[in-house]
Formats: sequence, structure tokens, C-alpha cells
Amino acid sequence: MSKASEDEMSLQNQPWQRELRAMALLSTLNYRTGELSSYLHNIACGVSELVGVDWSVVTLCQEGFEKVLASSIYMGEGEHIYSLHGLLTGTVIQIGCSLAVEDATENPEYGEPPQGYRSYLGIPLRTAQGEVIGTICSFHQQPRKFTKEEIQIVELFAERAATAIDHYHLYQQ
Repeated sequence: MSKASEDEMSLQNQPWQRELRAMALLSTLNYRTGELSSYLHNIACGVSELVGVDWSVVTLCQEGFEKVLASSIYMGEGEHIYSLHGLLTGTVIQIGCSLAVEDATENPEYGEPPQGYRSYLGIPLRTAQGEVIGTICSFHQQPRKFTKEEIQIVELFAERAATAIDHYHLYQQ
């Protein structure tokens, strides 16, 4: 077993170790105006590491479309914009609260995951004014349950991401 796999297993087996790692990752996040993409990339990677999923993205959702602002895995060059219609992300935006789907193939009413992925955790990005502006979405290739603690950890990262995006947009104006 590789060192990374051992670390992942120990994080999943010891909730307190995951919480310590979450606090360490959160304390290293330092948003400076103009560094939004690297900040959000660090959030996506931190979420994937802490929750033990294959892929996490930070999205900005507007007018029925989502734009991937950051990804824990390389998605290729250019902008990645998708219609929210029929997607799991669209459900999170619509209901405005966290959504954990153990196996999206058995629960199609929540929407479709990206090809090759089965479990899903979606957390809305909410501004200080309460507006949902996007999501942190995590995908795993195998069905899996997400614990209450895992959801709470991602919600902390979502709060940070939403604040940074909101500040960035205010600064741009």
C-alpha cells in the first residue's frame, strides 16, 4: 500500500485525525485578491483529500449554467461550462442545501453525475446575504455513504469558497 493510500485510510478511520487535517488545511488557505483560481484549486484538492473522493470541483452557477472555477483533477484547457438541467448540481442549486447521494445510478431523481461516477456530495456556496452562487461538488467512482462529519467539513470549505468568490466579485466591481 502506498503512503498516500495509508494516509487516506487513516483519515477515514480516525475522525479526529481528519478534523485535525481539516483545520490544518483551512489554516493554510489564505485568499488574496487576484489569486482566486489557485485558492479555489486548493479548496477542491483539500476537499478531495479530506473526504477521500476521486474528484471535487468548485462551481459558479448563474442563469441555468455552471462554470467550473476549480477542479482537483486536470480537466483540459479552456472554460468548462455546463447546463444545470438534469444534473446533480442543478438539484443542489434548486434546493439550496447539501445533498449526499450514495449511488446516483439508483437515485436518478436527483440528477445525473458525470460519466463514470456514482456517488455525489454537493454543498451550496452561499454568500453572506444568503444567495446561493455555486457549489462544491465531490464525485466518487464507487457508491459510498457520506458521514455527517464529512458533510460538515465540506460545508466549512464551501463557506470559505463562497466568501472568496463574493469578495472577488465585489473587488472587480
